[in-house]
Amino acid sequence: MNYFQIFAWSFCPFIIICLIVGQNRVATLELQDCWPLYHIPLDFLCEGVYNLDMHFRYRDTLASINAPYKVYTYEFHDVSSVLVSFNPSELHDCNQTIYFTENMNFYCGIDCDSILLDVPGSKLFCFTSGDGESYVEDLIVECSKPKIETLIGDISSTGIHYAYCQETREEEDLRNQADGKHFALKFLLILCFSLF
Repeated sequence: MNYFQIFAWSFCPFIIICLIVGQNRVATLELQDCWPLYHIPLDFLCEGVYNLDMHFRYRDTLASINAPYKVYTYEFHDVSSVLVSFNPSELHDCNQTIYFTENMNFYCGIDCDSILLDVPGSKLFCFTSGDGESYVEDLIVECSKPKIETLIGDISSTGIHYAYCQETREEEDLRNQADGKHFALKFLLILCFSLF
C-alpha cells in the first residue's frame, strides 16, 4: 500500500461521517386531495423565515431560502390540522382565521366578515398524518415564540401553500451555494471508494 492509499483510507471515514451527520431529510410531498382542510377555520399561530438550516434539513425546492411563512392551525380534541403559507401574498397578510374551499378560494376572516383573497399562481400540496409531519412540526418550532414543541393533538391533515414568488438573485445564489456544498461531499465520497 502506498502513501496515497494510506492517506485516502484515513480521509474516507471523515467524509462518510460528514455525509451521515449532514444527511438531508428531503421534504417530498405527495399531492393528495385537500378535502379534510376545506371550510375549516384555521387560526393564525405564528410566522417565521425558511432559513438555511431548514433548507439543509428538508430541501424544499419550492420555498426560497429566507422566504417568509405563516402557520395556521385548527385543533379539535386531540387532532390538529395545519396550513403553512410561504411567500408574500394576500393570504400571508392575513393575521386572523382563514379558510379555503375546494375551488382553492382562500378567505380571511369567518362567516359574513370574510374577505376573498387574491392568490394567483399559487400551489397547494396536501397530505395526511405521517407524510412530512416532522417538516411541519419543525416549521412551527422555528416560528413560535415561546417555542411550541408540539401541538395539542396529532397532525391529521396538512396543507402547504406556496404563493407565486420570483426568486431573487441573492436567494438563487444562496440555494446554489448550499447545493454545491452537498454535492462536494458526495463527490469526495465517490472519489474515496473509486480509489480502491
